[in-house]
Amino acid sequence: MALLTTRRRLLFQTLAATSPILPIRAEEAAPGPAEGKPQYSAATRPKIGLTEMMTRVTTKIEIYDEHWNGSIGTCFQFTFFESQGTGLHALVTDKHVIMPEPNYVPKSAFITVTLATSDNKPDYGRELRLEIPRLAEKWIPHPNPTIDLAIIPVNEIMASQANIGQPIFQVNLNQVHIPSDDEIKRLSAIEDLIIIGYPIGISDEVNNVPVIRRGTTATPPFLDFNGNRDFLVDAPIFEGSSGSPVFLFRRGAWVDDLTNQPKIGTDMRLLGVIWGNITQNVTAKKRDFTPIPTQLRDDYVTQVPTNLGIAVKSQQILEFEPVLMKLGVKPPKDYVVRASLTGGPP
Repeated sequence: MALLTTRRRLLFQTLAATSPILPIRAEEAAPGPAEGKPQYSAATRPKIGLTEMMTRVTTKIEIYDEHWNGSIGTCFQFTFFESQGTGLHALVTDKHVIMPEPNYVPKSAFITVTLATSDNKPDYGRELRLEIPRLAEKWIPHPNPTIDLAIIPVNEIMASQANIGQPIFQVNLNQVHIPSDDEIKRLSAIEDLIIIGYPIGISDEVNNVPVIRRGTTATPPFLDFNGNRDFLVDAPIFEGSSGSPVFLFRRGAWVDDLTNQPKIGTDMRLLGVIWGNITQNVTAKKRDFTPIPTQLRDDYVTQVPTNLGIAVKSQQILEFEPVLMKLGVKPPKDYVVRASLTGGPP
């Protein structure tokens, strides 16, 4: 992309108090006694719990070219170089969501966001559909062309909404939510997962809430599936799920796989990003390992789902940071960059 060969400076901006950071571990408080008739809205809930915050990480993303040929998928908010509430806010999704075909030129992206209440809660039922224009100039592909990831910096858009009195409620992930190599090695071969996104475009359109699905790891997350920085997910994966975050989610009691010691609490980490699925091609009698379609077509072959999805490991997200630094972004002095341009530890 021309963007990578053109030096640009991406500025840091603080987004007021409308971008809370998702905690790794948290406890949801039990609701207090009801006063009058219960009102099921964020405004009357005593606080926003971890699981509700997880649903505010994602948004459906629509990509269009100049002829309004579209592509639909999932994206989520991520803050690069996060330090004391500041950083570079970006949308993370799959590269094939933005570039569904080799010669496709994305013109605009559209996302639907939820506005924030005066006390910084999601104001369900009040949404905005925001356009990200000149997308071809803004999106950044992963530096490794074999990694199906891309980002879209959005600091300017989010700050402008706050400046005109329409602050957006968004929950951002950051480096803290991505497990280290040592933490990956301590995972068990079978882990419980939460996948959040918009399968076949489904969502609660009134409240702007995505679909939450459960699954498990189908291959050990500490191994690279077929030699790639991927792991398999045992969960049904459909069109619209491209770019969905895959969370390791432990709540209650579990046993450490290496020490066999019991643990109690809540633990949440971003383990990967859905990019493909495995289907059985009935016509050709073969298995297909393919990116999830983002466009409706009339030339499908007969395929049988295997309920297996492919996720790229979340550590690959951090490899965007050296790219951003090359484009002029300066991380805070106390920030530790965990990746290099060649991948892995700097």
